[in-house]
Amino acid sequence: MTMKVRSLALVLAFVLVLGPAAVAFANSNPFSDVPADHWAYDAVTQLAAVGLVEGYPDGTYGGTRMMTRYEAALVFARTLARLEAMVEEEVYATNADLRDQVVAEVLADIEAAKAQLAALIKEELANIEVPVVEHTIERVVVEQPIEKIVEVQPVERPFQLTPEAENVIGKLVADLFKQELEAAELGAQEVVVETKIIERIVEAEDALTEEDVNRIAAAILATELERVYADHDSSIADVEAWIGAVVKRVHALEADQAALAGDVADLQAENNRFAGLIDGLQADVAGLEAALVAEIARVTDSIYALNNEFKTELALLGVRVDTLEKLFISLEDRLSGVEGRVALVEQEQTTLRKDMERVQLGGELTFEATSVGTNDGTVKSYFGDEYEPAALGLTQEGNLTLTVKASDSTTVKAIGAYEVSILGDKDITFSDYRLEVTSSTPITKFVAGNKLGDYVSKDINSYVLGSKPGTGATADFKFFDGFTGAAVVGDSADSLVGAAALSYKFIPELGLKAAVSGSYGDEEYMVNAASAGIFGELFGVGYEGNFAIDLTDKEAEENMLFGGKLTFKYEPIEVWGEYAWAGDDFGTAEGSLSGRPFILKPSEDPDEEFGKSKFELGASAEFLGIDVNGNYYREMDGENVAVVQAYKFGATAEFDIFVPLTLSGKYAWNLTGLGADPEVAVSASEIKIAVGPIDVFETGLSVDASFAMVNGTLEKDAYKEKGKFKFGEKKAFVIGANLNYGTTVGGAGLDLGYGVEFVMPRVEEGEPDPINELTHSVTADYSFTDNLKLELGATIFHTLEEVPETAQKYTAGLTFKF
Repeated sequence: MTMKVRSLALVLAFVLVLGPAAVAFANSNPFSDVPADHWAYDAVTQLAAVGLVEGYPDGTYGGTRMMTRYEAALVFARTLARLEAMVEEEVYATNADLRDQVVAEVLADIEAAKAQLAALIKEELANIEVPVVEHTIERVVVEQPIEKIVEVQPVERPFQLTPEAENVIGKLVADLFKQELEAAELGAQEVVVETKIIERIVEAEDALTEEDVNRIAAAILATELERVYADHDSSIADVEAWIGAVVKRVHALEADQAALAGDVADLQAENNRFAGLIDGLQADVAGLEAALVAEIARVTDSIYALNNEFKTELALLGVRVDTLEKLFISLEDRLSGVEGRVALVEQEQTTLRKDMERVQLGGELTFEATSVGTNDGTVKSYFGDEYEPAALGLTQEGNLTLTVKASDSTTVKAIGAYEVSILGDKDITFSDYRLEVTSSTPITKFVAGNKLGDYVSKDINSYVLGSKPGTGATADFKFFDGFTGAAVVGDSADSLVGAAALSYKFIPELGLKAAVSGSYGDEEYMVNAASAGIFGELFGVGYEGNFAIDLTDKEAEENMLFGGKLTFKYEPIEVWGEYAWAGDDFGTAEGSLSGRPFILKPSEDPDEEFGKSKFELGASAEFLGIDVNGNYYREMDGENVAVVQAYKFGATAEFDIFVPLTLSGKYAWNLTGLGADPEVAVSASEIKIAVGPIDVFETGLSVDASFAMVNGTLEKDAYKEKGKFKFGEKKAFVIGANLNYGTTVGGAGLDLGYGVEFVMPRVEEGEPDPINELTHSVTADYSFTDNLKLELGATIFHTLEEVPETAQKYTAGLTFKF
């Protein structure tokens, strides 16, 4: 019943939605004034197809006319009539179909049960016939001994049917069974008397009498009858069971029929309820119709009133709209023209941008003012820092770089650096001027200008060109993978010098290289030196071997050099070693371009020792966060006696124990001179502990401090040269601290710093009391932008004694990068 209610509700819902669509769109246009491309064409033809609108007698729809209240009432009346008819038809059709379906299902079940019962009765009647055939008697007689056959006695059994079977089958089944049984007994007796089987039995047993034969026949008949009775008992039991099942099925069908009758009654009640609902809906529709008609009348009156009120304004507005449409079309045309010009301008901008990117100017300008004052002439610190009184000076330094991308594969840079003393002689000094070209062509790099040392290829080794030209040009070549070259030419003293080199790497394990140098002076060309060598890597070990000859002095005999180098790197360990030997005449002749790779070089004093061979070993490693490095250098004369011995080592370890902590130490030692006494060796060392920098609660404030024990100093870490060791006899404790603060002010960066260093010399007993030193430094940097910075600084030095030495240095600078 619930399913039927839902079905009826769906029908009512779909009537309003799908009712008009059931007729589909009209095949032809019913109105002459509604073209097929009109936006309301489908809606108008659909309403006409279902009969809700008919149009006017002249065949038009009148879509632009105002709908009268009479026309609106007609349309709503047709809609309500169509809705009522569809709802009533759907409800009655649904109930009639349900009743017909229930009756048909019940009748079909009854007819099927009756047909099934009749078929089973017929089958059981066919199975109770008594077939008495010749082969059955033959089997019994032949297979059993005659004595047993004679002894068999007929067995009589009553034949009874159950009351249920008698009620269903009736008297017809019982009579038919008795008739068949009697016919079977007569047929069996006739067969026994007349059959040839009995004749065979008589022939087989001559002693049998006629009475014996009759007893045999009677025994056979009794056996067969007993089997027939048994078959009948089984068949009757099956029929009784089946009849019982049929009776249960009939009872079930009767119960189902009663339930269906109840459902039919419920459906009838539901139908009556729906009829009441329909009556209520019809009343609601009538009320809605009246309200809708009233609302339509009100809206129509309002529309007429508004139409009359704004008729003139609408007419004027129509004229203005036409004018605006024409103006809009004109503006569209002009806009199209502007868009075309904008596209052209954008294309030109893209081209211009590419041209501008091809040419870029960059550099740095610095203005710096300095002033130094002391209380007593030149003041020197314990470790040699000098403060020489100087008046206020203002200098300007600048470097400019012009970069031009000549093509996708070639870039050109023009570099210039200058310095001018604004408050002094105002002379401009050009310190750097170079032209650099990089390319992916066979000439990969070309540099012309001064300070070429950092740009000359390493393939042009010091054995053929010991001193690089101060001014000139150099180039690198790449002919193909593995085959490279280099060349350099420039001035040196009163001549023009040049060198060239080639290198070819056959395989990673083997490569060849060669270099040659020459000069031009006094209108004469000269080949000064040449070298050849091999290089590669075997089993993770890089190797390099060199042979060079100095051709400057044609009569020289000891003018050759041999050298080799090995490198091995296996993280975290790196080891390298180098050896070189040179003859006495190599690199010593006047005008020679070859460089001797030794610290001590020959001089005019024949008794002065110089190096003829050297050995150098270096290693570095990282272990448990500690960086360790060490170097050893030994230089020998012609007798393999050491003339220079030097070594250095250092270690650095960084920890983070609540605060950053760095421990470092370094030591260097040098003994120079043939047979020099180790007592005259020089050394320098430093052990340092540094803490920080430490950020103070993310306030922009940071602090760091250090403590160092210093014994002498070493300039530029050049431990091989004795002259680079300074103040070897001076020892001191050095304590330093720095406080820095960084913030932003109105978008600009402000960095303030303060540093202090305290030097406390250490002296041996009996020496004069040490004079401690204290140095203060203050800095203030103001960054307008990342590229414009103002820097101010002051350094105040003074000794801690009764009459101290003092010095002050003030600096101010402005740096602009572009």
